[in-house]
Order: sequence, then C-alpha cells, then structure tokens
Amino acid sequence: MEHAYCAVQHNTEHNHDFVPSTERHHMKSVRKIKEEIGKVIEKIIESGIKPMDIYQFLSNEAGLEEALVNTKRDLLNYVTRYKAEMIEGGDMQSVLDTLQERAYSDSSFLYLLKFGECDQIVSYFWRDSMMLEDYKAFGDVVVFDTTYRTNNYGLIYAPIVGANNH
Repeated sequence: MEHAYCAVQHNTEHNHDFVPSTERHHMKSVRKIKEEIGKVIEKIIESGIKPMDIYQFLSNEAGLEEALVNTKRDLLNYVTRYKAEMIEGGDMQSVLDTLQERAYSDSSFLYLLKFGECDQIVSYFWRDSMMLEDYKAFGDVVVFDTTYRTNNYGLIYAPIVGANNH
C-alpha cells in the first residue's frame, strides 16, 4: 500500500535554538579533518606516535580539547583509514622486497606465496637457514596466523603459537 504525502504549509521560521558556537565542532557537517591537520597527523603516525598521544598533542596545540574541531573518534577514524591506505599501497611490496633480498643472500632461504582469486597475496611462508637447522635439531615450529577474525569490528586476532621438542 502506497502512502502519498502532500505539503500544505512551509514555515521558514526556525522552531529550535541554533547549536551554540561552543558545540558546533561536534556537528558531523564540520567534523572533517582539514587537509593541513591531516598532513600533521600523517607525519606523527609515521614517527610511531600512538593515536591518543596525537590527540593529546593536537589538544595542547589548540589550547584546550574543546578548541579542537575534531573529536577523538574523528582522529581514530582518520588514523585507521591512513594506516589502511599505507598497507594497501606499499607494505606488501616491502615484504616482497625483503623476501627477495633474503633469498638472494641465503641459499637455504625459502618463501612461498599463496594468491587469491584476484591475484592478491592472501598468505605467505618463509624459512631461513637457521630456522631449518633448528627444525632439524629440535623440531621447533612457530606459527603466526592473522586470518582468524574475532569480533564485529573486523579486528584481527593474531596468535603466535610455538611448538618445540619439549
């Protein structure tokens, strides 16, 4: 059953108070992180500073936390997006370059790549000469698996599991 609505009157007067200027920075329409602040955040991230320390730094620079245009959540979202872009853009290439260098310098170094449906790398394995010797002598194995997701947020659970001759 369809419902039809018809406007019978248009009132241009506001029927509520405006958001006070001290609270406007919480409105979603103004919370986008400005490009110049984003560049500062990116440089700080690259220095290895934790996101909450970045927020504290920006609060100190602004004078008060209330003077910041963005919320903690805005900053954390920005950091998450930026780190995801970094991973997509270059971290895997860095891993592949390192694997190639190790294979070139260590004749016992072995690495294997597993590709998904769209030719993206979904997993990889490596073993160097020391790992091979340890395995032969002791049967030691360490597994680092980040494929198991544990919660609604898609956060990765990364167990490091070791087994040895004991």
